[in-house]
Amino acid sequence: MKNTTGLSIGTSSIFVIFILLCLITFAALGLSTTVTSYRLSQSTANHVTAFYNADSSANRQLAKIDSILISNNDYALVIEQNQLGTITYKDNQTLLTFTVPIDDNEHLQVQLLLFPSNDTRYSIVEWKKINTFDWVPDDNIPVFKQNN
Repeated sequence: MKNTTGLSIGTSSIFVIFILLCLITFAALGLSTTVTSYRLSQSTANHVTAFYNADSSANRQLAKIDSILISNNDYALVIEQNQLGTITYKDNQTLLTFTVPIDDNEHLQVQLLLFPSNDTRYSIVEWKKINTFDWVPDDNIPVFKQNN
C-alpha cells in the first residue's frame, strides 16, 4: 500500500493554472493601461497643436496690425475694415481686442493697448485662452429609482 501524504499532481496543476491566470490578468491590465495612455497622449498632442496653431495665427494677425500702425494715420478705420479686431476707447486709452479660435470650445483672446504716435506702437495687455461654451453641471445622480 502506498502512503500519499504530500502534494499530489492535482494540487501542482491547480497552482500552475492559478499562476497563468494571474499572468494573463496582469498582461490584460497592462495592455489596457497602454491603450489608454496612448489615447490620452494623442488627445494632448492634438490639443497642443491646435493651441500653437492659434498662437501662430494670432502672431500673424499682430504683425498685420503692427504694419497698419506703422503705415497709416487712420489706423482705426483700416483695422475695422480689415476685420482685424474691435477697437474700444476707455479712459483716454485705445484698446484693440481680437480672438483666434483654437477649437470649438476655446479661443485665444488678445488685447492690445495702442500707442500709434509712440515708437512702441502697442503693448500687449492680455494674451489668454478662454472657454466659449457654457458648462452645465450634471447634478442628476440616479441613486434610487422610485416606482410610482
